[in-house]
Amino acid sequence: AEAFVGRYDKDGDGFVSEGEFVSMFGHLASLPYTSLRVDDSQRAHLGEVFDSLDQDRDGFLSLGELEGAFGQLHRQPSTEQVRWLMHKYDGDGDSRIDADEFSLMYGELVALQDAMNLQGTHGYMPPEQYNEAAMGPASDVWSLGATLFRLVSGQLPFTVSGGTWGRALVGDMAVEAPRLKHVVWGMDPLFEALVARALAKDAGERFQSAEQMRAELQAVYVEL
Repeated sequence: AEAFVGRYDKDGDGFVSEGEFVSMFGHLASLPYTSLRVDDSQRAHLGEVFDSLDQDRDGFLSLGELEGAFGQLHRQPSTEQVRWLMHKYDGDGDSRIDADEFSLMYGELVALQDAMNLQGTHGYMPPEQYNEAAMGPASDVWSLGATLFRLVSGQLPFTVSGGTWGRALVGDMAVEAPRLKHVVWGMDPLFEALVARALAKDAGERFQSAEQMRAELQAVYVEL
């Protein structure tokens, strides 16, 4: 409420006129319920990205600089989306965005993109889901591998809290899942290899069905 009053109370008298109230309400009504709250650590990182793109050091980003900033943050909105966000958050209409407005824009963009593209529990979702590729039985095998990894080690193979980190860690085919033997001391090599196969980034390298994985797990159990 204080932020809205400070933004729309043009004469700074601490009161909101009827016209100012209408503007405030219109802005508030346009905010989606999916807006993401940016915490202090994220805000600090956003500040670093903002400063790196603020070439003339005037405390503002232009449309082109905004697109570069979102790119550094592993977000690729279209130019039309950036224009829409700028129109929404550019309070004085000068086609420039300050650091606070940039933080609000980023929070909304992340929330909207994640809500539209990803349905599932982060940390258990397979690479192909983050990469919007076709999924099949091997996708469920990856999720089962993540479950076994957590049951044995107490942690997930990838700590993921949202779509941005999911795409950067799980979705990146060059970033392999950690091996259980590096997390749990004395891990049985047969079981460790089974979990590693289930967590292969390439779906073709995993077990191709739950039945196939169960048969291998039963064989490992006999050895144990």
